[in-house]
Amino acid sequence: MISLHGSCADVHNPLVGERDFSYVLRGIETLLDAGVQVTVNTVAITANLEDIISIYQLIQNRFPNASNYRVTYPSIMGRLLKKTELIPSYEDVTRLIFSFLDDSNGVPLTCELIPLCLLGSRVDIAVEYHHAGGKELAFGGVGSQYNRVGGKPCLKCPLRDRCYGLQMGAVLKHGVPSSYGRFT
Repeated sequence: MISLHGSCADVHNPLVGERDFSYVLRGIETLLDAGVQVTVNTVAITANLEDIISIYQLIQNRFPNASNYRVTYPSIMGRLLKKTELIPSYEDVTRLIFSFLDDSNGVPLTCELIPLCLLGSRVDIAVEYHHAGGKELAFGGVGSQYNRVGGKPCLKCPLRDRCYGLQMGAVLKHGVPSSYGRFT
């Protein structure tokens, strides 16, 4: 998995510091040329949220043989706890993903750390949905780590053992998402 947080140096570089945009692109290219399966990952924060579609287009055009493009909701811990202005709402991230999901072709789109009920009928794009039993996840289940929280809807959810649940930091910043608990 390679992190790419912008479609150009002006967006990517300020977010990651020493990991230069051109260096990351060369790294992806080198790995793909060597036959390595590459997932390109973007952590969606307010500073790059509007660039996510452009990042996906860059991957589609430049790296069509990438395994997938993953949009990850941020783990709200460490420095992010003090920079809450960077925390996007779950609604903004899912709305953005849904806006180009149906038009995506070629490189598959996946997501991570978004409560599964918020994805509704598109839960199939969630990495967590496909991994059960904690075999491939560092943690799973509502509330297990990183200030994850779950309410009564989580207790009834058939996917509660696979779902990361809501993050307390996101709830404190944006409230409970309107589609929370409406799994279909």
